[in-house]
Amino acid sequence: MTPDQQIARRKKVASAARALIAGELGLVPASIRIKRALNSLDGEKPSSYKAFEQFFKAIPPEMPLGAARLHWQIDRLIEHDSRLAQIENEFRPVLLRAATELLKEFEQ
Repeated sequence: MTPDQQIARRKKVASAARALIAGELGLVPASIRIKRALNSLDGEKPSSYKAFEQFFKAIPPEMPLGAARLHWQIDRLIEHDSRLAQIENEFRPVLLRAATELLKEFEQ
C-alpha cells in the first residue's frame, strides 16, 4: 500500500468515526463503516477496534442488517428491531468512546 493510500484509508476511519459521533449515521451503519475502514489498514488494529467487534458479536446472526432488511417481512423486522434497539442502547456509550478515540488517532 502506498503512503497516499494509507492516508486515504486513515481519513475513512476518521470520517466514519465522526459520522457516528455526530449522529449522521446510526450505530450499525457507522460501525460497519468503521470496521471496514480499520480492516483496510495495514498493521495492528487500535484497542478501540474491540468495541466494534463486541457490538457485532452481541447482535444475533439471524438479525438482518443493512440491505438484508429490505428482504424481510415487516412484522418480523419490527420484532427483531426491539432487540436491536436494546443492543444499541447497551453499546452506545462504549461505541461513542471508541469512535472518539479513533477520531483523535486518525484525524489529520
